[in-house]
Amino acid sequence: GFWYVAGGARFMEAGDSRYNDLGMQVSENAGVGWSEAAISTSGITQSEGGETLCAVFLSKIMDVTNTTNILVRFFTLVSNDATSTLASTAANELYFTFTRLGDT
Repeated sequence: GFWYVAGGARFMEAGDSRYNDLGMQVSENAGVGWSEAAISTSGITQSEGGETLCAVFLSKIMDVTNTTNILVRFFTLVSNDATSTLASTAANELYFTFTRLGDT
């Protein structure tokens, strides 16, 4: 069926971080061979001398014909190793949603 897959992430840095990426990869062969399906990026330039935040969001509509073979994985990538990827049990700072839209 058709699926809407979405995700979001917040990053925090006390300096600059040229790129802060959230990406999604898809394998159509049960985890053998991955291709980039979506990526979102944002930069951080330190503001007011403290920690500065940015947020990124991504989405993709996928036609999933075989739930055993079609897999999704997510990744983050930052240019400054001191950058934090935020997560919380109280708020969706790092999240992924899968919504079934209908039959293929």
